[in-house]
Amino acid sequence: AEHRALGEDQDQLDDLARRWANREFGASEWRIARDIIEARIDATRRKLSRSSRSSTIDAYVGRASELRAVWPTLPLDRQRSIVSAVLDRAIVRPAVRGRATFDPERIEALWRDA
Repeated sequence: AEHRALGEDQDQLDDLARRWANREFGASEWRIARDIIEARIDATRRKLSRSSRSSTIDAYVGRASELRAVWPTLPLDRQRSIVSAVLDRAIVRPAVRGRATFDPERIEALWRDA
C-alpha cells in the first residue's frame, strides 16, 4: 500500500509540474500543493524505510566478510540502504585549521539499536 501511495503521490507531483508549466495556476499555489505532496512522500518514505530496514541487512547478519567482499559491486542505492539500516547518524567534528586532508578521526558513528 505504501509503494502504491508513493507512486500516486509522485504522479500527482508530476501532474502538478505539468499544470504549472502550462500556466494553469501561479507559483504560490504550486508551492503550497508541492509542499503538501512532498510532505506525504517524505512520510511514506520514512515509513517504508522503517519497515524495510531489517530486511535490508538480513542477508548479511553474521556474514560481515561476505558484505565486505561484495560492497564495491553493490549499487549506490543498495549501499545507502545498508548504511542507513545500521547507522543512526554520524557526527563530524570540527576540522583542524590548516589541514586540507580527510581525517577519519573527526567522524563519530552513532549506530542504531538492534
